[in-house]
Amino acid sequence: MYELSSTNVGCHIDGVCVNDISYADDMVLLSPSIRGLMSMLQVCESYAVTHGLKYNVTKSQLMICKVDYSRGTYNGLRVQYNNAFRVLLGLSRFCSASGLFAEAHTDGLAAIIRKKYASMLHRLRDSPNRILSALSARWDSPMLAHWVRLHAVV
Repeated sequence: MYELSSTNVGCHIDGVCVNDISYADDMVLLSPSIRGLMSMLQVCESYAVTHGLKYNVTKSQLMICKVDYSRGTYNGLRVQYNNAFRVLLGLSRFCSASGLFAEAHTDGLAAIIRKKYASMLHRLRDSPNRILSALSARWDSPMLAHWVRLHAVV
């Protein structure tokens, strides 16, 4: 819908505003903020009134994704992962985690996170979806840099 795309409100990927994904009569609104989402909903409501359309509110959903992992959060998760592994192997909670993982020939949490990150980046780059490709194509992408800061460095 032209009215929605012309607002320039929503997610910006590589300098391009991507605020909705539509197919037939289904629509997904994308916004990094509640304020932006509310603004886009007002545009959609106005469009519906002007064109005699009705949105099915029983099918409408709202999903908020907020990712805010601090160093402390990762450290706490790492400690719990190490402790769980010790319990599974019946070892003392004071034994060395690095030695434990080496002897068990398995990855610690940092290695798992790095491998998951590399796998996700590979799938994004190979995706036929233009939006996903744009997200991962440039190393200087703010969105990619944010994801790397959150997940690749433990």
